Amino acid sequence: MRVMLLALALLVTDIVPFMPTATATAATSAAAATSASADDRPTYRVKKRRPLPPTVKPKKLKKRKPTAVKKQNYKLGPYVGVGGLAHVVGEDNSTDLTRFIESGGGVGMAFGTRFLPVLALELGFAISMHSTDEAVNTGYRSGTLFGITLDGLLYPLPKAEGFDPYFQLGLGGYSFMEKRMGARELSGGGFHIGGGSEFRLAKDYSIDVKVLYKGLSMDNSTEWYPPTESVYLNVWMFQAGIKILFN
Repeated sequence: MRVMLLALALLVTDIVPFMPTATATAATSAAAATSASADDRPTYRVKKRRPLPPTVKPKKLKKRKPTAVKKQNYKLGPYVGVGGLAHVVGEDNSTDLTRFIESGGGVGMAFGTRFLPVLALELGFAISMHSTDEAVNTGYRSGTLFGITLDGLLYPLPKAEGFDPYFQLGLGGYSFMEKRMGARELSGGGFHIGGGSEFRLAKDYSIDVKVLYKGLSMDNSTEWYPPTESVYLNVWMFQAGIKILFN
């Protein structure tokens, strides 16, 4: 019995040392198989890409506020104006003629063109009816004062809104004619200076108001006879009307 147990112990002792080797061999075989299968796979070549150029960031555009379009107060081009006027005659004791022509009223008309924002030229016509002072023994009755003028208008504030003030200066020819058959006539020239303003109603229409001082020098001379009567009149003209713009 002891001999059998000893023989079994020796057999176990001989088998145990070989067991790890078999396990290692199996592991080595599995690794080799895996490597072989990996070698059979297709290989891919990775190309190196060129570096991309740096991207330029677009500049941020500043938002501009919409600019308000200003309405142009003035309008260049031709125009015509018409209105009522009053001639207030100042009394002067130098001669009887300066006292006999009383104040009167009438109509004025103008044709002009504004060729610059600050400058315009104007051709004017005026007619007014005047009574005479019966206390002055001059032989005149009532009469009519005619005038033709050439004026320059200066606009100092062309960008003003709602109104367009101006200064006016000009020269003219005048005549005063008596209302009766064989009437005598006084004629001569004069100057005027003053100002006014235009008030825009619409695109092509405006109200025109002005005040002018007129200095008129007239006599009854003709081509054949020297003057026997002469007069210098101080006249203030007040006029209001409408102006129609073209173009």
